[in-house]
Amino acid sequence: MKLIDPTAKDQIQQNQLAPRLEGLEKKRIGILVNGKANSKELLLKTARLFKEHHDCEIVEEFQYKTNAGAPADHEALQALASKSDFLLTANGDWGSCSTCSLHDGISYEQLGKPAAVLCTEPFEVTAKNIARVMGIPDYPFAMLQHPLGSCTDEELNDRASDAYQQSKAIILGEN
Repeated sequence: MKLIDPTAKDQIQQNQLAPRLEGLEKKRIGILVNGKANSKELLLKTARLFKEHHDCEIVEEFQYKTNAGAPADHEALQALASKSDFLLTANGDWGSCSTCSLHDGISYEQLGKPAAVLCTEPFEVTAKNIARVMGIPDYPFAMLQHPLGSCTDEELNDRASDAYQQSKAIILGEN
């Protein structure tokens, strides 16, 4: 008979933040859509604010996840990184999509480029926990008012404005 210890060992990864950008003018924005309700719309509205204020280019080939509750494929993140200077991803507005959105942002950063992850307030602890497990306990992410999926267009515009301000600070390292 073999006894197996059922307790988990501390599995903290050793990741790091990518260098922050020195400016945003004419930067290319990659978008990773996790498929949650309003994720594409929120990300596009946020990216358009970067375009309006900084003449950024929105990379037209979005990456779409097939499962919001699973990490993005590494190849998809590599494809985005090859065409963009920074990443916007969302929605982290429930448990598993919050952890996977954080996972995606941190994984993208391991390719040397900054990411802004959009989550909602009720899932701050969940997001911070995955950041800790991934080795960046102070990983910055945008905290938006909950919910996102059922927002009206006007509410989504407000969330996008907030997401833009917070994401700008994250990408520039001003948070």
